[in-house]
Amino acid sequence: MPSRFPYEGIANELRASILDGRLEAGVRLPSENELAERYSTSRPTVRRALALLKAEGLVISEQGQAAEQRLLDVGRVAAPDDVAERLRVDGGAPVVARRRLFLVNGEPVALCDSYYPADVADGTALAEPERIAGGAYGLIEDPAGPIARRLKRSIDDLECRMPTPEEVDALELDLGVPVVRVLRTVYDSEGAAVEVQETVAAADKHQFRYEVAMR
Repeated sequence: MPSRFPYEGIANELRASILDGRLEAGVRLPSENELAERYSTSRPTVRRALALLKAEGLVISEQGQAAEQRLLDVGRVAAPDDVAERLRVDGGAPVVARRRLFLVNGEPVALCDSYYPADVADGTALAEPERIAGGAYGLIEDPAGPIARRLKRSIDDLECRMPTPEEVDALELDLGVPVVRVLRTVYDSEGAAVEVQETVAAADKHQFRYEVAMR
């Protein structure tokens, strides 16, 4: 009888290959991309099949992970209302946005947009469509640089929600998987907000830990 769901057919075939010895113990499985191409399906469908086999103890995940960050876009945008409120600028005021995609082992896991006040970012590498040597915070805190602000603290606001269709596509999410939205506001030593960072992370691929020093 045909499987009800596409991922079950993939899991059934891989399971049979494991149990009859065609896939020997310790052999590395093809990548999600390779399996998706082999079965003419999507990576989320392959991922569900592998998750089923992991639950059965037939497949294990290795600990080694290769992280990658892709710069998607840099430019001026109108500040979203919640970003404008935290940066203390008017709603819709121009701000500089740096948009990135984070991947682990080639799999997208989070979208991250950083917003900077125009008077902070204009004329600096923050506004250029290139990776920043030493990172954005190194540039901001460089005493000989164009910004020269000392970062003091940050506040994170978190919410869990269902993803938008665009987020489902960008993060290749399985049906029903929520996302965690983290809105981080970074302040300098004078109490001015210099960055609002919006991260949308796949909830099934993240674990959050916070450590707070009590005075």
